[in-house]
Amino acid sequence: LVASASHDRSVAVWNQATQRAIRLEDALPREAMRVGFGPSGRWLAFAGEESLAEIRDVELNERLASWSVDGGSIIDLDVATTGAVATTGSLGSVVIRKLGSEAVSEFRVEGNAKASAFSPSGDLLAVAHTGGVTLWDVERARRLRTFALPGAIAYGVAVSPGGQVIAGGDDAGRVHLWQRDGSKSVVLPGAHEALVGHVAFSPNGELLASADSAGGLRVWNIQERTAEQLTGHTDGIVRVLFSPNGEWLASASSDATARLWKVSTGQSVVLPHDAKVRDIEFFADSARVATCSYDHSVRVWNVRALQQAMTSADLHSWVE
Repeated sequence: LVASASHDRSVAVWNQATQRAIRLEDALPREAMRVGFGPSGRWLAFAGEESLAEIRDVELNERLASWSVDGGSIIDLDVATTGAVATTGSLGSVVIRKLGSEAVSEFRVEGNAKASAFSPSGDLLAVAHTGGVTLWDVERARRLRTFALPGAIAYGVAVSPGGQVIAGGDDAGRVHLWQRDGSKSVVLPGAHEALVGHVAFSPNGELLASADSAGGLRVWNIQERTAEQLTGHTDGIVRVLFSPNGEWLASASSDATARLWKVSTGQSVVLPHDAKVRDIEFFADSARVATCSYDHSVRVWNVRALQQAMTSADLHSWVE
């Protein structure tokens, strides 16, 4: 299944196997901006430009839950492997809901929130905000700690596969690593030339990708504290992530392209759109990758075909 959210207030779900589409009309009172499937794929969470979020059964198109954050628009929505859904508001309010449970966790972070990320196990939520990164214990519904960044704003945030290391990018172009227990912190050498809005760990936790608002992209060897610069984007990168099998890195940019990078070689192939690319996501089997753009299209690309034709100019056979 592939889901997308639109400025026309609708959410669409496509079934690649049956070629059938479900359109959730007027899903929200204003633009729908964030979507995420539950672990089973049977339900979908989405949030809009306003402070409202909702979970719906995909097949029945029935509302299962709805809620709001306290003030500001929802700037991030995350679905954990446990089925918990976190919605982060721009003014620092965070709400965590889980279907089948009456418990609701709500907390606030300092200043404006910029991004949030669950740990792979779902036991931890990290929130980037003005002045640092805050860790929340999801099971015990309590704040663990805040990694302070005096005078700075954290924009990107990620939690390592083992859940013990938290990465953050800030508005000074720096990339930070913190131990979960607060015992150690590191600033990786050599700042980006623009704010670091997105960071992502590889599945084995050995690599970290950091992307900035000017199109800069780096892949760090965490143990050696060294980075490889990946050049190609000419405008801000809005998403970066590794494939589930760890072989590929994907990036989406405001330069109207996404790129797929071979991690082992640094080679890349361009996935073109006619307007800014809004997001990119791998399928669970790493065999396909989906992109969505302000050109009103969602495209699904065949990764194997991309690899085989990496030097070809014929993109049409790569799009499903």
